[in-house]
Amino acid sequence: MKSLRLAVAAVVLCLLAAAPGWAGPPKQGGMEGSLLMGSVFMSDDVDDMVMLSGVLDVMYTNELALGLRVEAGFGGDDLYAALVEARYHFLINENAVPYAGAVAGPAMLHVDGDTDPAFKTGVFGGLKYYVNPLIALFAEMQFGGVYGDETATYAGLFVGVSAKL
Repeated sequence: MKSLRLAVAAVVLCLLAAAPGWAGPPKQGGMEGSLLMGSVFMSDDVDDMVMLSGVLDVMYTNELALGLRVEAGFGGDDLYAALVEARYHFLINENAVPYAGAVAGPAMLHVDGDTDPAFKTGVFGGLKYYVNPLIALFAEMQFGGVYGDETATYAGLFVGVSAKL
């Protein structure tokens, strides 16, 4: 157990070590990958769930990222989605970068034993903190809707890590 703690501490120190370069989001043409986890609160007859997301973004300009987001939500009911996203970074600070964006795409909603096709849309905003030029930690709020045979609105709070690729 002690060796595991030392290994985790060593990895954290390596991630926090200052590497040369720009500490904000990737420059135009650069890529960034992110993993998110959070709680999603659903309205109507859809149960709340824990959501896991993976995101791959390409910087269209120095501020605007376009990408793909894959989501899987688990709880009493399940949600799976493949979304396109657009995210705008407000470059007011090199290390703490606020952002906002929108997502939309097809989804599958599994409620009460039935699996129904749906369409998911949403908006999100958050703050990324670049611990070094390659790695960022962030928190994000999401709001939106899932539209199909079962329609619900949602709100979610996420935390995550992203890395420049």
